[in-house]
Amino acid sequence: MDKIKQLTVNLLLIFTLLFVHIPVTATEMVEFYVKQPVEATELIEGKGLPEQPVQLTINKGTAEEVLVRETTDDNGRFTFKYLSPLTTEDKLLIEQGLNKLQVNVLTEEEAVQAPERVRLVGEFNTEGLVEDTEENMGSTADSETDQTVEEAPVEESEENTTEDSTDGEQTQEGTSEADAEGTAAEENATEGDSEEEPENEEDPESEDTEDEAIEDGEEESAETDSLMPRSRKSRAAGDEGDPIPNQIRGNTANVSNVNGFLQAMGNRQVEVVNLNANITLNANQSKDPRLRNITTSTGQKVIDGQGRYSLIMNTNGAESINIASGQTMIVQNIPNMYRESNNSWRVGFNGLFSLNRGAVLNVANSTYNSGGLGTRGNRQIYHLADGDAATIRFFGTVTINNHSRIVDSPRAVEVKAVEITPGARLQVNGAGIFFQDMQDGGPGYTGIHVQSGGSLNMNLWTNVFGMYFDGKSHNPKIQVDSGAAFNMYADSSIRSLIQIGGHVVVRFIINQPESVVLQQNQGNNMYMYDGEIGRDAKNPTTGIRFYLSNVTLTRTGNLQGGLRTFTTTPQHTPANPGTFTTTILNENGRRTYYSGLFDKQLSKLEFTTAITSTVVEVNDILDYHKTITGKATAGSTVTVTDGNMSKTGQTDAQGNFTIRLDRPFNGGTELTFTAQKDGTRPIGSLSKTVIKTTLAIESVGKMNFGTHPFSMTNKTYKLEEPLTVNVRDSHPSNLPERNWWVTAQVTETFKTRDNKKLDDILFYNNGRGDTSLARGAVEVFNKDEATYNQATGVSSKTWKKGNNNFVVKVNPLLKGATTNKEYKATVKWTLVNGPR
Repeated sequence: MDKIKQLTVNLLLIFTLLFVHIPVTATEMVEFYVKQPVEATELIEGKGLPEQPVQLTINKGTAEEVLVRETTDDNGRFTFKYLSPLTTEDKLLIEQGLNKLQVNVLTEEEAVQAPERVRLVGEFNTEGLVEDTEENMGSTADSETDQTVEEAPVEESEENTTEDSTDGEQTQEGTSEADAEGTAAEENATEGDSEEEPENEEDPESEDTEDEAIEDGEEESAETDSLMPRSRKSRAAGDEGDPIPNQIRGNTANVSNVNGFLQAMGNRQVEVVNLNANITLNANQSKDPRLRNITTSTGQKVIDGQGRYSLIMNTNGAESINIASGQTMIVQNIPNMYRESNNSWRVGFNGLFSLNRGAVLNVANSTYNSGGLGTRGNRQIYHLADGDAATIRFFGTVTINNHSRIVDSPRAVEVKAVEITPGARLQVNGAGIFFQDMQDGGPGYTGIHVQSGGSLNMNLWTNVFGMYFDGKSHNPKIQVDSGAAFNMYADSSIRSLIQIGGHVVVRFIINQPESVVLQQNQGNNMYMYDGEIGRDAKNPTTGIRFYLSNVTLTRTGNLQGGLRTFTTTPQHTPANPGTFTTTILNENGRRTYYSGLFDKQLSKLEFTTAITSTVVEVNDILDYHKTITGKATAGSTVTVTDGNMSKTGQTDAQGNFTIRLDRPFNGGTELTFTAQKDGTRPIGSLSKTVIKTTLAIESVGKMNFGTHPFSMTNKTYKLEEPLTVNVRDSHPSNLPERNWWVTAQVTETFKTRDNKKLDDILFYNNGRGDTSLARGAVEVFNKDEATYNQATGVSSKTWKKGNNNFVVKVNPLLKGATTNKEYKATVKWTLVNGPR
């Protein structure tokens, strides 16, 4: 009896439930690339995720295949050495986890025009490059319920790791420990917070270019770049969407300082100038004669920023990069072109580029920012390009931003003609477009032509005008082709959206467009004629005539009884093919409001393709939705596609449609909806982006059942401290909340290190009796039982110390418990989202 009592006093059982959080990892901002290999080389270099395996496979074009493995260093760099000399027949595959680079071996001539590095397209996927958990993650693919699962295996490290479950189930598992000394639970640490970011090899914005150290009047002594290091391989002429119109036959210069840039620009034999650093011209360098009357032996010159490097000019006068008559300048892949000047407007109106008679400037995938040191007196000098008898063409995506302090009439461009090529997008912010025709020559019209599929979007806030046609304009027109867009929005009391400076008539040609919008949010005037016109007092005509084909016109006014209401009342008018000629309210013809299409009450004029039916509306789509709903023309079939797969749905008599998906689309996916009637005739389209949301277990607190003496009778132990589970549930506040709940389950029973077990001792009581967590997943709370914080997007559930919900029930003697031992268990927490 004394022996038993002594044992009872000295033998302790301690039950502690710990949670080790493992956040979800999907992708990381990792730079993964390989330097372009050239034939005869014997090594491959690149960069990836630090301290992880990387594999090279060389397919020799026969049955032979070479496989080499290395590990990246702590900066992510790797080198495969001592290879057999590579040939152009070899095909290379570089793999790191699920990320793959497929690379061809080039000749030296081919490598001259190829990028220096072959980079991974898209985000780097870390799956397979971090430790996998011991538990099987996710539900079966056949499950009808969306689930998210995070789990933590037994005896894992304190740092959090991350995994994704492809089928959407998320589990968090924690460990339950018994410690004879009653030590505190281990604290969670976040692995992602301590992980090193890949080293940034170059920072183009911080690179020192030679011109920064050169003062006005000083000689440049730095070593210059080679203007013609190698001949560039001949390049065939581009297709319709290519800014380089003719075959490249001249030489290439790779420049990294101002002196090299000036030499390349002045050399007629150099056709392509690649920027390898930011080029900034100071006031003295901007006057260099090599930037005047630029010509090449081939008739075209290319400046390529390679998507990284800037071209900046600081001047004291009217200096610019001047293009000779009949020449074509191609400017592409420059993320920042900038011109800064403190010039008075009386000196000149030059832009960053000035074009002589008949010259052409092609701009592709670039951004131009205007700037100014002056005041209102030096207006009209901050454009991208100017040329009285010249053309500027836009390709890809181009943005022009006005950052100057000029408030009167900043201009994006000042040329005779602007062409937006098929599929190109031009965005102009805070600046107008000035059309002038003061010299003979150049294109056969003055104005703008938005070609099929192209778009012009202008946002105006400081301009006198949106577009201005001078009084000498020859054949002036605004032409919008089929499927193109021409949208002009003014958020200030601008004098006019379209202004005519003389006795000319502008033809506005609209043929089956995607959209043509002229909108003034604060002003009264959409069109102004600034000059003499016909003096017929009874019916003077405006300077704009509309030529419409297959178009519907929508007029919107925002005045009621002469007072501005800031509301819109659309009026739709079918616009038959033909010509609209409007009349002037005031016969003097200067700065007046107009009747017809242009009247004082008009705030918006919109033309769209005249179709009898279309996709009208698509309701918001979230990244967990398996159905898409909306409205379209009754009797039509609606198709949705993400570019890879498509699904269809049929509208009912009221035009409602439902499309059922096999799986949800990822957040951020752009979907295109089209409608067809009678199975053959397309009748409209609409784009919608899938909304990205987050629903996941963010953290689970520590479960501690305390330290207790050995007992020969049934005992119930409760939590010794509060337990909190946090669920991140971020979604747009205007959308209904989701229906989710959380379950808990013991996946590995309580046991000691020498595998002595205590089975089936953890229970959950929901008020209707105890349920064993060892016999299956038990719902422990749902969305309605949690407290939601709108500011943080986190729902929390807390069980107080000593609550009757989570309990350990055990008879240590009957269960065969070993005395003075630690017991540990694993609990899986599962978040389930979907219908019950």
